[in-house]
Amino acid sequence: MKQRRLFTTLLAALLVIVSFGLAACGGHASEKAVRQSLEENFSSIKFGGADGDFAKEFEKNIDDSFGPYGIDSAEFTKSYMEGFDYKIGDITVDEQNGKAVAQVSITVKPMMELVESVYHRLMVEAMSLPDDATEDDLNALTGKLIMEGIASLEPKATDVEITYNRASNGDWEPDLESVETAFATAAMGDADPETVRALTGA
Repeated sequence: MKQRRLFTTLLAALLVIVSFGLAACGGHASEKAVRQSLEENFSSIKFGGADGDFAKEFEKNIDDSFGPYGIDSAEFTKSYMEGFDYKIGDITVDEQNGKAVAQVSITVKPMMELVESVYHRLMVEAMSLPDDATEDDLNALTGKLIMEGIASLEPKATDVEITYNRASNGDWEPDLESVETAFATAAMGDADPETVRALTGA
């Protein structure tokens, strides 16, 4: 089912780009260094908006997959970024083991709620297509439902943890697996995990 590949693309594109490439400076106190790194990365997403690096990379990753559905990837990305926010809470540092764990609240439109909603609507509304409907007709319907869905989806705040590890040179670097997990958790929202797994294979 081509629609399943599209749903998978939405999740994959989100996780591919949350690389948090900036290492925190080791010259600062550990907690301050981790907080500074988080602030730099999250503020670049929030204040960069639809024109920022995060949004542009997201747009690039979904562009090819969205084409057949008549979706403007720039418009989708702009709608997705609306309401993005964050709050950095407590940071616990284990100096002996070179590990820090930050409590972060991410406010974002939960992508998997969109996937679940579009899937259920598609199953219903596809029944109303004429008997001679083509694959292009189904694709157009899918694109319409996705754009309607992302526009009406409300951002939700999700509490997550992001881990940092101290490198051999003393810099504190984000653990990319924990970053992916954090954004995947925020993307889930109230969607049913079993449905999401069935639709995306995640």
